[in-house]
Amino acid sequence: MSASGVRSLGQLKGILRDEIGRVDAIARTEGTVSVVIPPPLTTSTSASAAVASGTTPTSSTSSSASASAPTSTSASTSTATSTSTTSSTSATSSSVTTNIPPVAEELKVAAKQLRDSSTQFVMAVKGPALMMGGGVPVIDADAIAAIKQFAECCNVLCRAFEASYCLLCTPVANTLRNLVKKTLVSAVQLTTEIEGAGSKSISTHMGTLWNCCSAIAEFQFNNTEAVSIEIEKWIPSIKDAIEELNAALADPDEDFADLQQQLADLHVTVPEDAEEDDEDSEEEDEATGGFSTEEAELVPHVVALVKMAVVLIRNLATVTRKSTSSAHNWMEQCIQSASEAAKQVDELCLATYPPQRKDPLSLHTKHLFDAEVSLLSLAMHPDVTVTETEQQLFSMYRVKLDTLYATIQGQLLSRRR
Repeated sequence: MSASGVRSLGQLKGILRDEIGRVDAIARTEGTVSVVIPPPLTTSTSASAAVASGTTPTSSTSSSASASAPTSTSASTSTATSTSTTSSTSATSSSVTTNIPPVAEELKVAAKQLRDSSTQFVMAVKGPALMMGGGVPVIDADAIAAIKQFAECCNVLCRAFEASYCLLCTPVANTLRNLVKKTLVSAVQLTTEIEGAGSKSISTHMGTLWNCCSAIAEFQFNNTEAVSIEIEKWIPSIKDAIEELNAALADPDEDFADLQQQLADLHVTVPEDAEEDDEDSEEEDEATGGFSTEEAELVPHVVALVKMAVVLIRNLATVTRKSTSSAHNWMEQCIQSASEAAKQVDELCLATYPPQRKDPLSLHTKHLFDAEVSLLSLAMHPDVTVTETEQQLFSMYRVKLDTLYATIQGQLLSRRR
């Protein structure tokens, strides 16, 4: 069923679920992909006009919606852009458009229109019932018009997403897919809530829908910027791992001290054998969760190696932002390498907590070292232009990595276990 044929909330949910299925099924098409810009919204009610213009209903036509689409259409008919829009656009894994294409602007416009139409949808369908203290909504002519408009906005959003998907490298395109899907799922949940007699969750689902639409409207369709954002998102979690490890080393017996204080507050006597021995033997340190002297000596070197992951991820993001490379596979490798480095940071930090074991620590150190070398190698990609100063900096990074790796492995080799 098309959006124009929708006359009930049940039919609307059916269309929305079909759109979710389409979004899930979209895959990158190798070779040449035809990019079709969705047509402007056509409306027949004053509520529909307000959706497109963002104002109160005053007419029966969607002037703003009609005005937004011809801009990109007329632009696409001018010289060079006409060829890329009306014929076909290359979407192979080795090429990408760096400027924001008209179809991406259409997706942003569609998201804003869907966000605005959701308010008209709720007020037209559920408003009268809410004013009367709740109850099942009455579907009159105005409500049907609002339902059709809401369905049409969802449909345009999905068609614009289909045309935009092929322009992005796979990880970024999948981020956009998840965002569009979350938008449609929240639309289904909103419709379900409106359909019922209650109204408690309407504002929650409305908020989710609005947030998703706003995120799509602000989405970065410049691959280099989008990839940089994807790379940098791992930095906070790595910093958290560093802080937790430093905190554990600075006060390893904090939890034990807290337990002693809690027992004292309850007037419970702590057995003498539960207290720390002044000799601080390795076995007793492990029993209370503290670091032995040998283990504590390794931690600063591990922290330094982990900090290099932050430096190299931020460095790769900077290089990516100013890159003129259009290789999808290189961009995807950048994102995957940052993700792998963050994963190996977690593994190494966990292995560094007492009781430390020689073999797992050696293995995870090697894995993080390899991940960081990969980050550095990607920043020195042949397609990426770097200055002589940056080349010298990269060389210093590599020397630092080699030194840290050799230091950690050297300390581990001297251990019995």
